[in-house]
Amino acid sequence: MILATLLSAAFYEDEDAWQRGTATGLQEPPLASALFGWASLFALLSQHLVYGRRHVTLLASAGDKVVGCCGLTFEPAPPDVIAATGAREGCDYGLLTGLAVDPAHRRRGVASALLAEAGRLGQARLAPPGMLALLVARTNTAALRLYAGQGFEEQTSWVDVRWRAEAERGKLGKPRRLLLVRRLPG
Repeated sequence: MILATLLSAAFYEDEDAWQRGTATGLQEPPLASALFGWASLFALLSQHLVYGRRHVTLLASAGDKVVGCCGLTFEPAPPDVIAATGAREGCDYGLLTGLAVDPAHRRRGVASALLAEAGRLGQARLAPPGMLALLVARTNTAALRLYAGQGFEEQTSWVDVRWRAEAERGKLGKPRRLLLVRRLPG
């Protein structure tokens, strides 16, 4: 039922109209606008469909308005992350994705609160020593400052294989991503 409600809210402007069978689906629904547009909503729903219970979406609100969100997926750390961090093979980690804050609510602690909650969830769900990881463009200096302030550290030995493959083909338009990791106490 929760998934049906999310999907109906995602594609129809009115839950009641969806239930009655009279929804048109032509306007951007409230959930899409609350999550900063269709692309964010599609990404959020896709992660829940692909990862199921291993994925959590964190929402921050001000009153009745969603002002920030991020995804957190718990899964086995891939070999490149294990190699870069020295984590033990087969360990799980939390991958943070899609951190976004409404521009009108930036620099008010919303992103920090989302990251703090992700840390609490990571400590509760991951066997020690747990870690959270994220990818960020090296040109995103504001995000890099935020993450450093929250205890995330760049894993300098990590190589963004997607960026390297594109660079080898002569496609150098995209900024290189960095792997940042925060080790959780425990």
